[in-house]
Amino acid sequence: MNRIQPKQNVHQFHRNRRPELYFEHSGHYYEGTISHYWNCGFRIVTRHLLPLRIGEILPRFKLLSSERDHFLHGLTITAIVEDDEDVLIIDVAECNSAAWEQFQQRFHRAFLGHSTLPGSEGSEGSEGSEASAGSVGSAGSESTSISLAAMPSFIGRKHYTQEATEARQHWLEHATGKKLSYVSRSIFHDNPSQLAGNIENFVGAVQIPLGIAGPLLIKGTYASGYSPIPIATTEGALISSISRGAKLCNAAGGIEVHVTRQTMVRAPVFFCGDMRGAIRLAEWMEDHYDVIKAKAQSASSIAKLISMKTYPFGDGLHVQFCYETGDAAGQNMTTSCTYVACEWIADAVKDIPAINYLSYMIEGNMAGDKKVNLRSFIEGRGIGVVASIHIPETLFRQTMRLSTEQYLHRWYAAEVGGLQTGMVGHNVNFANVLAGIFTATGQDIACVHESACGIFKPRQEKDGISIHAVLPSLVIGTVGGGTSLPTQRECLDMMGCSGHGKAYKLAEIIAGACLALDISTSAAIGSNEFVKAHERLGRKSSQTGINRSEITSRFFQSLLGEQYGKVTSFDSIDLNTESSVVTNMMKKQTSRFQGLHRYGLHLQRETGPETLPVVLKVKSDDREMMDLGIGIAKLSGEDRLSGLFESQLHIFGFEGAHLREIALYKHVSSSLLRYCPDIYGVIHNEDKEAYAILMEDLSSCSHMNAIGTAAEWDEEHIGVVLNDLAAMHAVYLDQEDSIPAAIAVERLDEAGYEDAAELLLALTDYNHERFPALMSKELYGLISEFIRDIAAHIGEMKQYHSTLTHNDFNPRNLALRTLPDSKRLVVYDWELASYGNPQHDCLEFLIYTLPADATMQEWDHYLDGYRHSLEREGGITLDKQAFERITLLNALELAAVRFNLYLLANNLLHLPYMERVYLNLSRYITEKLANSGNCEGNGAGAVPETNF
Repeated sequence: MNRIQPKQNVHQFHRNRRPELYFEHSGHYYEGTISHYWNCGFRIVTRHLLPLRIGEILPRFKLLSSERDHFLHGLTITAIVEDDEDVLIIDVAECNSAAWEQFQQRFHRAFLGHSTLPGSEGSEGSEGSEASAGSVGSAGSESTSISLAAMPSFIGRKHYTQEATEARQHWLEHATGKKLSYVSRSIFHDNPSQLAGNIENFVGAVQIPLGIAGPLLIKGTYASGYSPIPIATTEGALISSISRGAKLCNAAGGIEVHVTRQTMVRAPVFFCGDMRGAIRLAEWMEDHYDVIKAKAQSASSIAKLISMKTYPFGDGLHVQFCYETGDAAGQNMTTSCTYVACEWIADAVKDIPAINYLSYMIEGNMAGDKKVNLRSFIEGRGIGVVASIHIPETLFRQTMRLSTEQYLHRWYAAEVGGLQTGMVGHNVNFANVLAGIFTATGQDIACVHESACGIFKPRQEKDGISIHAVLPSLVIGTVGGGTSLPTQRECLDMMGCSGHGKAYKLAEIIAGACLALDISTSAAIGSNEFVKAHERLGRKSSQTGINRSEITSRFFQSLLGEQYGKVTSFDSIDLNTESSVVTNMMKKQTSRFQGLHRYGLHLQRETGPETLPVVLKVKSDDREMMDLGIGIAKLSGEDRLSGLFESQLHIFGFEGAHLREIALYKHVSSSLLRYCPDIYGVIHNEDKEAYAILMEDLSSCSHMNAIGTAAEWDEEHIGVVLNDLAAMHAVYLDQEDSIPAAIAVERLDEAGYEDAAELLLALTDYNHERFPALMSKELYGLISEFIRDIAAHIGEMKQYHSTLTHNDFNPRNLALRTLPDSKRLVVYDWELASYGNPQHDCLEFLIYTLPADATMQEWDHYLDGYRHSLEREGGITLDKQAFERITLLNALELAAVRFNLYLLANNLLHLPYMERVYLNLSRYITEKLANSGNCEGNGAGAVPETNF
């Protein structure tokens, strides 16, 4: 069989965007894809090596994604070839013009977003077509010193409110003495929360003027026809220049464009003990590529790892992970994927002597992220596109007011200038189009750097000039980031590029616009009609908190006071904090002196010298804790999830957490303090943002950090905890007004939970997809139903007995103090203290300490024991059925809120105990609901289908 001969006016689909089909042969149906199409036929690629012949008729053909009756009949085979990769390539033709015309309309609407074939009648450019094209386009020096420390601060959901916006506006007007007459006017004024994930400290909008260039005639696979080009800019004559180039290109028949590839790069670096280890690691990674690929792709349902390249240098190994990312630009997405892969690699090679692995960092500056670089220019980062046009001499001279010979002579000088300056690529001002479209459509504007690296190349040909362009690194997306904001989405809609399946179309339009502008600008430069201006901005930063250099004997003396004697010296003692998730993550996030630190203080007392073992807890403020959470959400690769997380973060109780524990130790009842560590002193310095607690060293207690396994927790020790927990809960049982206001505990709030329902549902969806073995389909349904009516459920929980709860009551935050004839519970880390149902603490403790095979009878045994203890200590009677009902609602709330957050973190941190603990919680919920009958409790918000 001969090779297939090229057709006229053939259009080719990108290999990842080929329409799928099936066709009939000899009574059987076979699957394939369409790789090329033209005015009267198309090319089928299939892996079924069938005995076909030229001239044979294929009885039926259907697009897999089309309607039920969308068939073509009697397709004639015009060419056949067996490819080198064991695929069969078949060209087919349709002679029934009416059937083919109907098929074309449906085909183009379904797969190309337009209803006419590129190059067909009605889309060709001509001088007489500009009027109709236009109608299509129309449819579619004083300074003031400002005290930054005085600016109003808001966190969580309060940050994105009208109240917060107006407070910042008033502060800015007062600090500068200037009225915000225009900045404060914006479409975001009534609903600032929609900006979560896109901006901070919102005060208004800089309303960049938006103009429409073109329309421009594009002849591509995904973009075909005239497209208006939205440009947000303050540069005069830019839109006129683009439109001038568009007019010339339209008259010449339009610009041909084609997407060549998509590649998003993340480039970590691994550190080994020596060069030999780095080389061995490179070999090891190449041998394990398939597993690394699977690990990377496990963090995203969209990103696909297409290659991995290693570059040893000294004792380091740089690695480039290259992905395809669908319709998202994918920078956060690929960071998440690469992080998961790197964590797995580090764990797998840490004990291989020949590699001598030390550490890694997620980006070694080889990705080219937002920087001009040769790697992105040569191999691509983002979407690659090529564009071409041929312009007749007469048309060029008439529009550009110089001959092609004059133009090329001047361009020769420009190319020499580019070579002498070492320009990466060579073009005039692709960046102008990119900055304008990026701003208008919500792209990451900083990526203009790398996206603008491309080649613009004219050459004399036949009776005119042929001009070609390549943009190898368009970092763009049509979903995620700022593309969902109202005006940005409208600009994408103008071009038919909003949402999924549109990124390649946007790339083709951008490439065409860059070519049109460079033609116009280069000609204007040649005739001395060019002006350009720009400016730069910067920002400052400051340092706060406690410095390591401040930790002196005098520092400890100021915390202890005089009652313990004089601090003469101190020793630093190692402290194991591996089980503290937040502490370890904060250490990775900042180099500041934070976390838990153990010391031996040498005291001179009246009775003689003593050593006092202490732990200094240097606290992060709530802002840093929330930033940490937001960072985890962003690493999920889901832009909507991270945006919701930032705007609805209040649900996790982090606001004020850095002060709550300090206030509790200072103001809470002594009856509760007997279950806390001894506190020697605290630091609460708002001006310096310094917060610390000097407390008793609990290392002599048993069951410290006993979280890794349930084996340490027998019935006796669980009983001690539950009995003391009941006594602790009894202190403020149903006495909300008795809790000191300074503690500012979190409370059950129906409105707050309802505000966060969208985030909780998004987290549930995400975690179910990532961890289907943990969050079963049944549990997923139960949690989702609970969240959809969460305000009613929280209202029911509020009607039940409540008390001051720890709200993070697990073996990470408690121990057993050994007394002469017994043990006593000691609880620390009260940051999340809340006023809620006592069952919450009890339930959380049991899911961490009961074995995975514990029966419901064992669960009931411990819950009943706790209930009886609470009755005794609190002097109340608790109905068993109502108690169990509220326990179940607390379990669902725990799953919907706290453990949805834990699973999100587990996606990156791989917490060793999470599977056991989560399955315990899951089993309690599902089995209790299965055995509870129609338990609708007190009625409010009950969901009969799930027995809530």
